[in-house]
Amino acid sequence: MISSSEFQSGCIEVAERHNIELFTLTKKIQIPEDLIGNTQEPALDIRNIILKLDGNKTHTLSEENGILEYLVIHSRLFNSNKIYRLGDIIAQNIYDNFPDEFNLPKKQIIDLEGDDKWFIDVPNEFNKKRIYSIQFSYEKILTRSYGGPPFDPHQIHKIHTIYELFDVVRNKVTTIDSLGLPLGFDTIFETGKFYVSPNLGGNYFCKRIDNNIAHLFLVESYAFGILIQVEFTQEIKYQSRYVEILDPKEIKRLTKMYKKIK
Repeated sequence: MISSSEFQSGCIEVAERHNIELFTLTKKIQIPEDLIGNTQEPALDIRNIILKLDGNKTHTLSEENGILEYLVIHSRLFNSNKIYRLGDIIAQNIYDNFPDEFNLPKKQIIDLEGDDKWFIDVPNEFNKKRIYSIQFSYEKILTRSYGGPPFDPHQIHKIHTIYELFDVVRNKVTTIDSLGLPLGFDTIFETGKFYVSPNLGGNYFCKRIDNNIAHLFLVESYAFGILIQVEFTQEIKYQSRYVEILDPKEIKRLTKMYKKIK
């Protein structure tokens, strides 16, 4: 049995009596010390951005795979007079309420209700939706420079993710490097279908297959607030590194993105 939290003592006694193996699995980010700089710099960590829309609905901006920075830069708010970047409105609000202390999370709500109606466009999500408020969390933190490849923070985390598998009965820890995991799926590429790469985090479209060569398109990948898209070919022997996307909403969203590319 494998758990993400600890087992009770009674569990361990029963496991030992019946020869059942117990493990806990913990995910950690472990960056080697020689890749971390000595100088500390202050920065703002902004997350949990929630938009209150028409009909009392809310929409939380995704933070997966580095997309949040892209959405903050490219989402547009507008009324009858002006157009603003979502990031500029958030930045101005933080500037007016700048935190003095480090590592003290704060919540903020920007009220957009008034005589002039506000609307928002979120790229690849929706256009011209009425918006009433923006809620987000932020805190002042200290950061240190990274001496490895010049990757986006979410990519750095993927590179340096480890898993600790703790054998509760034998009191033994096994450390597993995530990039070293021999992931393999029973995926078979099919023309016209979308796929995700669990290791890299990108979303792909299979255009066609010629003999043993798959013609793929990277529809969605993010780094430093930029949307990266590229067409390439790959031998089908690598198809086991991908998983087919089956969620109808996600397929619809990616289809719109791919049509824009075409």
